[in-house]
Amino acid sequence: MKISIKLILCLTLLIFILTVNSYATVYNYDSFIAGNGFGTKEKINDNVTRMKGGTDDGDGMLEGPYSKSSTATLQEGINEETHVKVDLEKMQDNELFQVSLAVNLKEGETNDYANEEVVTIQKSGDVAYVTASGRSNYIAVIGETGIYTFRWEINKEEDGVKIKVSVFNYETLIGTTGEMDFDSIEGPDFKELKDENPSDVSVRYLWFCNIRVEEGIDVYATLPSRISEDTQPSTEPTTQPAPTDEPVKDVTPKTGSQNIIQYIVGMALISVIGIIVLNKKN
Repeated sequence: MKISIKLILCLTLLIFILTVNSYATVYNYDSFIAGNGFGTKEKINDNVTRMKGGTDDGDGMLEGPYSKSSTATLQEGINEETHVKVDLEKMQDNELFQVSLAVNLKEGETNDYANEEVVTIQKSGDVAYVTASGRSNYIAVIGETGIYTFRWEINKEEDGVKIKVSVFNYETLIGTTGEMDFDSIEGPDFKELKDENPSDVSVRYLWFCNIRVEEGIDVYATLPSRISEDTQPSTEPTTQPAPTDEPVKDVTPKTGSQNIIQYIVGMALISVIGIIVLNKKN
């Protein structure tokens, strides 16, 4: 009996630790800012936002919506992800979209752009190739329509700041950059991070910086079950796009607040098991 109780305690603690360190920022309709040159967004339902790019300003990009919801810092490790439906039936040959995760560096009283990592998904023939700005060759090939997760992991290590970008089809990893030196990826106004205090480095934005897909793309706040995706009803918009001249109020749960809730739940579970153990002893 004592061994069983100890095993339950260990498993509960492990689940709690894994939950607290999950990818906590939820990028939903309300968290994205559109308009004023940053494309459009439509609320398909509570979980799906359809995005389209804006106009070409001569740089070849059709900039889309962005979100500043994440409160993650390099101190605890930055783990962000977004779920996007790659519809090979609707995407035309050579159409593409790009999504970028950028970080800030706190300098004095301001938070200034430091660096970013851009992921590109482009259809070519019957498949779509996924490339990342830190790698010269593609990192994944998407061969069928589905919802794919694009994940950024950034951590401070002894030899510098490391970043890894991965692509998942639900739980299946279909491609990754592997660990890269973030300072070797020099974006615009690049600032080196390896000697900086991790607490001064935070997420700046998740941005669909280029959406050159005529019919737009569907972005999911959370990954739906495979069953619900297979039986998904018609995706007609349930509301009109937000006015382009008004800022969108950010009501997305923050990383920190979700971790606090998870911490309380975890501690409650451990307390209940502790009481059971004490009662057994008495």
